[in-house]
Amino acid sequence: MSETVLPFDVRYAMSYREAHLTTDEVSSLYRNFGELGLYLTLKSMHGNTDGQSELLEQVVSRNFDLTGITHPGSEHPTVDGKKIAAFSRYGENTTREAFISDANKRRELIRQPGNSLVLMAYGMYAGLRPYVEVLSESEGSFVVVSDESVLDGDDLVGVKFQNGRGRVEIEPFSISEEWPNEVTVVDDTINSGDTFKAFRTGFINRVGNVNLDLQAVFANAN
Repeated sequence: MSETVLPFDVRYAMSYREAHLTTDEVSSLYRNFGELGLYLTLKSMHGNTDGQSELLEQVVSRNFDLTGITHPGSEHPTVDGKKIAAFSRYGENTTREAFISDANKRRELIRQPGNSLVLMAYGMYAGLRPYVEVLSESEGSFVVVSDESVLDGDDLVGVKFQNGRGRVEIEPFSISEEWPNEVTVVDDTINSGDTFKAFRTGFINRVGNVNLDLQAVFANAN
């Protein structure tokens, strides 16, 4: 993000179409709001973990230079972009620093074997870069999981980032993988907590008795 005013078409959709953005409107974010464009692109590709992984491989291989990145298309005509209003209110610097700070807090979790760190929901993609940078420093892994996919009973529920051969590799993530006893789940914000309660119930029903510790990037959100 490099300016504070969202493109006109995006602001119009936020005001008059309940923040439902078309593919073209999402693509317009890449010019000055690349991280938000990436987040909404991946959200619009919900259910297509292969396509998400391919796009993320491209982004990571370019060291998050999002210049020239385009929306690969989606079967969904629009995507809910309400959350970008919150990111805009926080401001570019606050948003960036909050994600950097959180990624540094999770350094030891990222270096642990297994799936000890879960970034929950698509909003975390708006601050993905510092987590990948921490991962690139040593062997380890983390996963980004869609809470909707967990609750819908999907096997592929997100994307796994791992560094085991000196480079970050990305692949679709199956909930049937082995889980440690303790898992830290990080969401961008915690409001009522209802989303996490539903996620916890759905997750435990499918995985078993795993202790989930919920954390938030923006801890003081309301």
